[in-house]
Amino acid sequence: MRRTIFNQILTAQILVISLCVLILASLLFAFFASYMIDEKKTLLADELTHINALTVFYQDNPGEAMSAFYFRNLNDIAARSGGVIFLANPKGEMIAGSGNLSEHIKGKLPESYLPRLFAGQHISLGNLNGFFKETYLMVSRPLDYRGEVPAVSCIAVPMPAINRYRGDILHTVIIAVLLTASVSFVMSYFIALRISKPLKQISAAAQGIAKGNFDVEVPVHGNSEVALLSETFNQMTYSLRKLEDMRSGFIANVSHELRTPMTTISGFIEGILDNTIPPERQKDYLTIVLHETKRLARLVNELLLVARLEGGLEMKMSVFDMNELVRIAILRFENVFSEKNIQVDIHFAEDTCLVKADKDAIDRVLINLFDNASKFNRQNGYVRVSVDTVDGLASITVENSGDGISAEDLNMIWDKFYKTDKSRSQDKTGVGLGLYLVKNIIAAHGGKIKAESKEGEYTRFVFTLEKASK
Repeated sequence: MRRTIFNQILTAQILVISLCVLILASLLFAFFASYMIDEKKTLLADELTHINALTVFYQDNPGEAMSAFYFRNLNDIAARSGGVIFLANPKGEMIAGSGNLSEHIKGKLPESYLPRLFAGQHISLGNLNGFFKETYLMVSRPLDYRGEVPAVSCIAVPMPAINRYRGDILHTVIIAVLLTASVSFVMSYFIALRISKPLKQISAAAQGIAKGNFDVEVPVHGNSEVALLSETFNQMTYSLRKLEDMRSGFIANVSHELRTPMTTISGFIEGILDNTIPPERQKDYLTIVLHETKRLARLVNELLLVARLEGGLEMKMSVFDMNELVRIAILRFENVFSEKNIQVDIHFAEDTCLVKADKDAIDRVLINLFDNASKFNRQNGYVRVSVDTVDGLASITVENSGDGISAEDLNMIWDKFYKTDKSRSQDKTGVGLGLYLVKNIIAAHGGKIKAESKEGEYTRFVFTLEKASK
């Protein structure tokens, strides 16, 4: 069974949170347990200060009543601290203590510990080599009486009492951890849901695209990486939809381009073979067949050039005069311009404009631009061509009068197979590859090309090339 993105994200978050909470709980428990023991040691040391002062007072004021008062205070302090209190002489013998002392200790203090106990405040954890009947936390302090140290006072708390403090701390930490984990798990659920939901939408949309449905779009929320992914996916979908539209249009255009000349060629040849066309007219019809054959060859050549450009066609660079190439290209269209009575204006900023480029490729660029300038021009219109130098580059402009190009079409004229003349009333021979080839050829030279147009007035193309030194 495939694990969903939601489950993977939620599981990962829960594992990370659980590990972090466990580490934090352990650190908190260790910290507070250590803190509580340190606090307990401080409290016991304070109690010893009080016990020593009380012992000195008792020694200075002996009597039966004072004795009862003294031992009652020892028992109260022992009960308050949860342990046992005793005083030992330099030999380790017990000289005073709280009640039930024999239940906690055995005999006298080990001699090995006496130097440390009488040397100053001492803290130990254990049973002092069997002195205590179980493990105790003990704090001791020498008794200073009139400049001498006749005894050492000790207060000890059994570990079960200490462990109760730890248990209370652990209980508190567990409650805090459970509350934190519960809140974290709920937040993780919604975070995982928020992250996985758009990914699920993208996945569902991708499955739709795989089935051929390009009219899908995923919602974009926020500005996170997931939102960026959604935007990118929508852009990809738009590009695929646009490509599909172009592909459909290309198939329709190429089908029409192939069907019309092939029908004409086959019809005329059949007419010649079965003598439907009389011998004196066969030459005229064969001329038409030749024209249609050349038309098919031109279509195939353009498709091949597109394939070569997309495969990384290497430009054959040379130095030539751009002015001369423009003149030759215009001469090829002299008859076409004359048929529409189109006025051709040429402006050369310099007598010679040397450029470094692939001459045949740039010649094709000019032919495509002049072909469009003639097909989409009006009767008695104009074509203006100029070759200038702008920012150290050769700038070539081809402008023609006519219906112009709409702003919507102007952004798409460079696309492969795109045709602004959907009715084919003006462009009867093209398949929407001309400007695509032009743009890619100029780009292969490192130049730039742009199109400008005003509907009902003009269309202008401007491209740049690297100039060559004379």
